[in-house]
Amino acid sequence: MEHNGNVVYAKDFENRKRHADQERKITEIENHIPDGYQSDIRMYQKYCEASEQRESTQSFLDYLFVSVTEEGVKKNTWKKRVVALRKYFSIEHGIRFSESVQFRISLTRKLYREEGRERLVPIAKQTGHQSFETLDKHYLTVADATVDKFMEYKK
Repeated sequence: MEHNGNVVYAKDFENRKRHADQERKITEIENHIPDGYQSDIRMYQKYCEASEQRESTQSFLDYLFVSVTEEGVKKNTWKKRVVALRKYFSIEHGIRFSESVQFRISLTRKLYREEGRERLVPIAKQTGHQSFETLDKHYLTVADATVDKFMEYKK
Protein backbone atom coordinates (compact mmCIF):
# COMPACT_ATOMS: atom_id res chain seq x y z
CA MET A 1 0.00 0.00 0.00
CA GLU A 2 1.97 2.91 -1.24
CA HIS A 3 0.79 6.44 -0.99
CA ASN A 4 2.33 9.16 -3.06
CA GLY A 5 1.31 12.25 -1.19
CA ASN A 6 -2.46 12.57 -1.54
CA VAL A 7 -2.68 9.99 -4.32
CA VAL A 8 -4.38 6.68 -3.52
CA TYR A 9 -3.73 3.98 -6.03
CA ALA A 10 -6.70 2.32 -7.75
CA LYS A 11 -5.98 -1.20 -6.41
CA ASP A 12 -5.58 0.13 -2.87
CA PHE A 13 -8.92 1.93 -3.19
CA GLU A 14 -10.62 -1.19 -4.60
CA ASN A 15 -9.23 -3.35 -1.78
CA ARG A 16 -10.42 -0.93 0.91
CA LYS A 17 -13.86 -0.71 -0.68
CA ARG A 18 -14.13 -4.53 -0.93
CA HIS A 19 -13.04 -4.96 2.70
CA ALA A 20 -15.62 -2.41 3.86
CA ASP A 21 -18.32 -4.15 1.79
CA GLN A 22 -17.33 -7.52 3.27
CA GLU A 23 -17.47 -6.15 6.80
CA ARG A 24 -20.87 -4.58 6.20
CA LYS A 25 -22.28 -7.82 4.71
CA ILE A 26 -20.88 -9.98 7.55
CA THR A 27 -22.38 -7.62 10.14
CA GLU A 28 -25.71 -7.71 8.30
CA ILE A 29 -25.71 -11.52 8.32
CA GLU A 30 -24.65 -11.63 11.96
CA ASN A 31 -27.47 -9.28 13.00
CA HIS A 32 -30.23 -11.00 11.05
CA ILE A 33 -32.79 -13.07 12.94
CA PRO A 34 -34.02 -15.84 10.61
CA ASP A 35 -37.75 -15.92 9.85
CA GLY A 36 -37.93 -19.45 11.28
CA TYR A 37 -37.09 -18.06 14.72
CA GLN A 38 -39.86 -15.44 14.79
CA SER A 39 -42.61 -17.73 16.13
CA ASP A 40 -40.38 -18.93 18.99
CA ILE A 41 -39.53 -15.34 19.86
CA ARG A 42 -43.21 -14.28 19.79
CA MET A 43 -44.15 -17.24 22.03
CA TYR A 44 -41.46 -16.22 24.53
CA GLN A 45 -42.71 -12.62 24.49
CA LYS A 46 -46.30 -13.81 25.07
CA TYR A 47 -45.05 -16.00 27.94
CA CYS A 48 -43.32 -13.01 29.52
CA GLU A 49 -46.47 -10.94 29.16
CA ALA A 50 -48.72 -13.67 30.58
CA SER A 51 -46.40 -14.38 33.51
CA GLU A 52 -45.77 -10.65 34.06
CA GLN A 53 -42.00 -11.00 33.72
CA ARG A 54 -39.70 -8.71 31.83
CA GLU A 55 -37.47 -10.14 29.12
CA SER A 56 -34.37 -11.22 31.00
CA THR A 57 -32.03 -14.13 31.50
CA GLN A 58 -34.19 -15.34 34.38
CA SER A 59 -37.41 -15.30 32.37
CA PHE A 60 -35.57 -17.05 29.52
CA LEU A 61 -34.49 -19.87 31.85
CA ASP A 62 -37.99 -20.01 33.35
CA TYR A 63 -39.53 -20.28 29.87
CA LEU A 64 -37.20 -23.16 28.95
CA PHE A 65 -38.04 -24.99 32.19
CA VAL A 66 -41.78 -24.56 31.68
CA SER A 67 -41.43 -25.70 28.06
CA VAL A 68 -40.21 -29.08 29.31
CA THR A 69 -42.15 -29.54 32.54
CA GLU A 70 -45.56 -28.04 31.72
CA GLU A 71 -45.82 -27.78 27.94
CA GLY A 72 -44.01 -31.04 27.27
CA VAL A 73 -42.43 -29.83 24.03
CA LYS A 74 -40.33 -32.26 22.05
CA LYS A 75 -36.59 -31.99 22.58
CA ASN A 76 -35.90 -30.77 19.03
CA THR A 77 -38.47 -27.99 19.46
CA TRP A 78 -36.89 -27.06 22.79
CA LYS A 79 -33.41 -26.90 21.24
CA LYS A 80 -34.73 -24.66 18.46
CA ARG A 81 -36.22 -22.34 21.10
CA VAL A 82 -32.85 -22.13 22.83
CA VAL A 83 -31.06 -21.19 19.62
CA ALA A 84 -33.74 -18.70 18.53
CA LEU A 85 -33.83 -16.95 21.89
CA ARG A 86 -30.03 -16.83 22.20
CA LYS A 87 -29.92 -15.06 18.84
CA TYR A 88 -32.75 -12.75 19.90
CA PHE A 89 -31.08 -11.81 23.19
CA SER A 90 -27.75 -11.30 21.45
CA ILE A 91 -29.13 -8.97 18.77
CA GLU A 92 -32.01 -7.17 20.48
CA HIS A 93 -30.64 -6.90 24.03
CA GLY A 94 -26.89 -7.22 23.49
CA ILE A 95 -26.78 -10.10 25.98
CA ARG A 96 -24.31 -12.95 25.62
CA PHE A 97 -25.10 -15.68 28.13
CA SER A 98 -22.56 -16.39 30.84
CA GLU A 99 -21.20 -19.82 31.69
CA SER A 100 -23.61 -20.09 34.63
CA VAL A 101 -26.59 -19.53 32.30
CA GLN A 102 -25.19 -22.05 29.82
CA PHE A 103 -24.85 -24.52 32.68
CA ARG A 104 -28.50 -23.94 33.73
CA ILE A 105 -29.59 -24.57 30.14
CA SER A 106 -27.70 -27.88 30.11
CA LEU A 107 -29.28 -28.89 33.43
CA THR A 108 -32.74 -28.03 32.09
CA ARG A 109 -32.01 -30.16 29.00
CA LYS A 110 -31.37 -33.11 31.34
CA LEU A 111 -35.04 -33.01 32.37
CA TYR A 112 -35.67 -34.97 29.16
CA ARG A 113 -33.98 -37.95 30.82
CA GLU A 114 -36.67 -38.22 33.48
CA GLU A 115 -39.17 -41.02 33.31
CA GLY A 116 -42.29 -40.18 31.38
CA ARG A 117 -40.55 -37.87 28.93
CA GLU A 118 -39.17 -40.59 26.64
CA ARG A 119 -41.66 -39.79 23.90
CA LEU A 120 -40.30 -36.23 23.73
CA VAL A 121 -36.84 -37.42 22.63
CA PRO A 122 -36.29 -38.60 19.06
CA ILE A 123 -36.10 -42.40 19.00
CA ALA A 124 -32.84 -42.30 17.03
CA LYS A 125 -31.17 -40.61 20.04
CA GLN A 126 -32.19 -43.33 22.51
CA THR A 127 -30.24 -46.46 23.32
CA GLY A 128 -31.58 -49.71 21.88
CA HIS A 129 -33.22 -50.68 25.15
CA GLN A 130 -34.88 -47.27 25.59
CA SER A 131 -36.09 -47.06 22.01
CA PHE A 132 -37.70 -50.50 22.29
CA GLU A 133 -39.48 -49.44 25.48
CA THR A 134 -40.62 -46.19 23.87
CA LEU A 135 -41.94 -48.04 20.86
CA ASP A 136 -43.62 -50.57 23.10
CA LYS A 137 -45.24 -47.92 25.35
CA HIS A 138 -46.21 -45.21 22.91
CA TYR A 139 -46.24 -46.42 19.35
CA LEU A 140 -46.95 -50.14 19.01
CA THR A 141 -50.65 -50.50 19.47
CA VAL A 142 -51.04 -52.61 16.34
CA ALA A 143 -51.84 -56.30 16.62
CA ASP A 144 -50.06 -57.92 13.70
CA ALA A 145 -48.49 -61.36 13.35
CA THR A 146 -45.15 -59.85 12.29
CA VAL A 147 -45.12 -57.36 15.15
CA ASP A 148 -46.22 -60.02 17.64
CA LYS A 149 -43.42 -62.31 16.44
CA PHE A 150 -40.92 -59.46 16.84
CA MET A 151 -42.19 -58.66 20.32
CA GLU A 152 -41.88 -62.29 21.40
CA TYR A 153 -38.33 -62.37 20.07
CA LYS A 154 -37.33 -59.25 22.09
CA LYS A 155 -38.76 -60.52 25.40
